[in-house]
Amino acid sequence: MEITKWKKNDPESFRDWQDEDMWIGYLEEYPDYMTQGETLEELKENLTDIYKDLTNGAIPHVRKAAVRRIGGLKLHETKIKKHSQSIY
Repeated sequence: MEITKWKKNDPESFRDWQDEDMWIGYLEEYPDYMTQGETLEELKENLTDIYKDLTNGAIPHVRKAAVRRIGGLKLHETKIKKHSQSIY
């Protein structure tokens, strides 16, 4: 699994892998929200849509993970982002 920059000059990155015919991935800051695509480009489009929903309040109680480093170890910290808006 690799970390991939998905838009030039955009700090958001994602992890992706290919499982048989499908590309599967999730945003590094939002590991709870996975998606897939038949191509890598479709996966990137789906990740872009998820990112918009996660950051504009369309999804309530979003959990955002902070990636931190201590020495040579990579640590993840999860935060819950609360929104007053609901999609219902």
